[in-house]
Amino acid sequence: MKLKSRRNFLKRTGLITIGSMVFPIISKGISGTKITLLGDSIRMNYQPYVSLYMMDSNEIWGPDENCMYSTHLLANADKWIKNQKADIIHLNAGLHDIKTIPYNSQKNLVPISSYIDNIERIIKYIHNYWPECRIIWANITPIDNEKSAASQAERQDFNRYNEDVIHYNEAAEKLLNRLGIPVNDLFSFVMEGDKNKIMKEDGVHFTDFGNQLLGEKVADAIALFL
Repeated sequence: MKLKSRRNFLKRTGLITIGSMVFPIISKGISGTKITLLGDSIRMNYQPYVSLYMMDSNEIWGPDENCMYSTHLLANADKWIKNQKADIIHLNAGLHDIKTIPYNSQKNLVPISSYIDNIERIIKYIHNYWPECRIIWANITPIDNEKSAASQAERQDFNRYNEDVIHYNEAAEKLLNRLGIPVNDLFSFVMEGDKNKIMKEDGVHFTDFGNQLLGEKVADAIALFL
């Protein structure tokens, strides 16, 4: 089940202006809802905007460090999940998993079978400690192959390919559908937008405007469960 934006139907409790940007504040729904955001640098960059959109009385938390690949997220589950009670967890992993190392290799850092196994273990871990917690999985955001390769050409440490993003997302979605976990389709959200405005020249990360849009998309997905 993929989550789609329902901005027109979400209750807004007001607006906040920061600089030249205006942010809607989403109703808290339930007082003191604890929301955890887990994921890589994409999550780290949109998290401040999620907090702005949902600043009413929701408690937004995410680790200061990059959760990186799925194995790293699983290895730190005690710190980021067990010891951090949450009513809703929105999480992602994959951009580090799909890295091909060494440079120009076709072998992914975390094979797709291991990636799917890690996702299932992460979800079971959450359900084990917080059985009432609602889980939302954000799929991997797109890669601009040409720009990504150019940005890595000097260091030649690894590559990323959008074809791998698609394959990993498709495999993950099959698992998540079976487990009844909704998917926040950030991949399609980015692909349908103006990538020249929302993506940086490295072909992976996002501009401030792009992070703002992603933050709203994530906030909307979370708000459906408040």
